[in-house]
Amino acid sequence: MEIPRLMGPALLTLAFYLWDAFHAASPARRRDARWIWQTALLGGLGILVVAWNLLLGHERAAACHAPAGHEAAPDRVPGDPGV
Repeated sequence: MEIPRLMGPALLTLAFYLWDAFHAASPARRRDARWIWQTALLGGLGILVVAWNLLLGHERAAACHAPAGHEAAPDRVPGDPGV
């Protein structure tokens, strides 16, 4: 199972849920501190997941483009022929 392929549908579902939660709630309910806190927490977690996914995507891309053996090579001394 490839997690990045599932991120798009999951985030779209989150966006629809937050949209519906905001528009379906009565104005009195939207002023409730607990409702605001829960909605803000859910939105913040969504942003955190997106940021984490983007960070992991950049790390994976950098690892794919690195030359073979480059990441495990020890530091070389100047003048060393580099076997």
